[in-house]
Amino acid sequence: MATVNIKKPNVITLEYRQEKTDDNYGSCLWANFNFDLDRYDLSILSDCGNYAYGWVPTPDTEPFLELMARLDETYLLGKISSESVIDFKETWSNAQNYINYVLGDENPDFDLEEIEEICRGSSESDVYNGLLKALEYTNADNEFADDYELLVCITKTYPLMAKRIVKIFIENIEPKIKEMLKAQ
Repeated sequence: MATVNIKKPNVITLEYRQEKTDDNYGSCLWANFNFDLDRYDLSILSDCGNYAYGWVPTPDTEPFLELMARLDETYLLGKISSESVIDFKETWSNAQNYINYVLGDENPDFDLEEIEEICRGSSESDVYNGLLKALEYTNADNEFADDYELLVCITKTYPLMAKRIVKIFIENIEPKIKEMLKAQ
């Protein structure tokens, strides 16, 4: 048998609505930022994704809104998302450096643009296949190169929508929290 309890949380919701005059209009039209002041939970419901994170409550040392008022982009992004999207630019730069390192002063007889096109695929396997093609060229007379080296080339970043919601938080929500704290 399960128990169901009714709780009435101490929650503040800050609503974000994008205006048509916004330079990024359409990138995230609405978001509700819910702050559970007792449980130290942040939940974000938006048209650019839903996110949540809960901190350990420390009401004796710092109220939740004070914590929220001092977050930076990198910290918040790491809490609500993960680096799950391939950063093509960084990955390709790493691959080029790797190819140059393996080949040294040799003049490669292959088309970097062809490999770059393969790497521009939408999935990690597309990028990996492009890098494997580069490996075939670099490994022709070289036993040094291996698949592991290619995996190290792949760099991931946060999803675009997670970056967008964090930017909205930093630029719009955090200043409003600071105003609220100042008014108390």
